[in-house]
Amino acid sequence: MVEHLKEQMKKLKEPLAKAISDRDRLQKQLSNFSKDKMALRNAKARLQVLINKEKECKTNKSELEEKFLQVEKEKKDMQSKFELAIDQLRSRANYKNQVLDEVLAVRQAELEKKEVQLRELV
Repeated sequence: MVEHLKEQMKKLKEPLAKAISDRDRLQKQLSNFSKDKMALRNAKARLQVLINKEKECKTNKSELEEKFLQVEKEKKDMQSKFELAIDQLRSRANYKNQVLDEVLAVRQAELEKKEVQLRELV
């Protein structure tokens, strides 16, 4: 009977060792699973943050593009107004120069007449 028990113990030692090995392996996997689960949760949270940041950046980009187009339009308008003002100033300056040239011509003619009259008197 003792031998029979020894034999049974021998037979059960291998399955027990295998069961202990399986238990240890499964416990390790379980601890890794918990770590992996937490890592996945953190990765999902980071992904959501990045998705939100991407949306914010796209919105900011759209707003900046609209502002840029508006500023470009304002720049073109201001450039047109500036060029128009310069043209108007040139026109006025040319007109004034013509008037001054005419006045100068009249004054020169008067001067010549007076010089002639002065020579005749002398």
